Formats: sequence, structure tokens, C-alpha cells
Amino acid sequence: MKAAQFNLLTAKNYPDISSRILATKNIRAELKLCFPGVKFSIKSDSFAGGDSIDVHWVDGPIYTQVVDIISKYQYGSFNSMEDMYEYTNGNFCSVFGGAKYVHYNRSVSDKLLSKAIAVVNTIWKRADEAHATIEEFNEGVLDRRYFQGNSSEPITRLVRNYVSGVSEFNTIDG
Repeated sequence: MKAAQFNLLTAKNYPDISSRILATKNIRAELKLCFPGVKFSIKSDSFAGGDSIDVHWVDGPIYTQVVDIISKYQYGSFNSMEDMYEYTNGNFCSVFGGAKYVHYNRSVSDKLLSKAIAVVNTIWKRADEAHATIEEFNEGVLDRRYFQGNSSEPITRLVRNYVSGVSEFNTIDG
């Protein structure tokens, strides 16, 4: 984390503010700084046995870019081998807030999917094959269709692989 990012975070100064609420505020501030113009939906919830923060966005940065920022706000993780939750981020979370679970979900717009399909068509489609379309993608037709140039991967997987690595902040095709 850069020094400038620490300056914009709110430290826990008031005993009555929930750690989860503070973390939500700090996550929002960090994401706004790192990804200007991207709208993030950040919601938190508390329940018996813990609390959670959910971060959702459309297009924008890829998962890893967001996870690098928000993962430090999760207290730890569940160890299924020993059937227990292990706390690992206690120092950071005690100062800047945290939650037991921090979830994230990126949706992809039809606009970005169309770009991805165009790139996949350009790379893999042979001249004698039909273009893949956004309609076919949305209907699930491309789950069962392959280009001869890559017969090991269904077209849907080629498109999803492309989209998972493309961000407005890290684009392959500009």
C-alpha cells in the first residue's frame, strides 16, 4: 500500500463505530482512488457468527486488481482441514476496520463481451467458419461450439479467458 493510500484511510478513533462499517468506508475510498470513474457497489451485513462485506462492479478492473486492495480487510480465512476460522490480518483490521468475510463479484457488460468475441473471432476463426456472436454467447450456444483453430476450447471459454484478463486499466486492445 502506498503512503498516499494510508493518508485517505480513516483509522478507528471512535469505540462506537463498527469495524465492518469502517472497513466499508475505507474500501470505498481506496477503490475510488485506484479506479476513478468505476462505480462499485459496496454493501455490508452482520449475522450470527460474523459479518461480511460484498463488493460488486461492472467491467472496470479485473478481479486481481480489486482483490489486491480489499483482501487486507478480511480478518482471516476458514481452515476446512481443522474446521476453524484463522485470524491473520488482525493488526491492519484493528486500525482500519475489517470483516470476517469479504466477497467480490465482477460482472461483464455486453459491450465488453462483444469486444472479446471480436478478438476471439480474429484470433481463432478460420475463413470458412461462421462468426461467433453476442446472442449465441448469451444463449449458451458457444458452450458447445469450437473453432477449428483451437479445437480443445469451446468458444465460450476463449471469450471468458480473454475478458478475465482485460480491464479498463489494463487493456489488450486499447
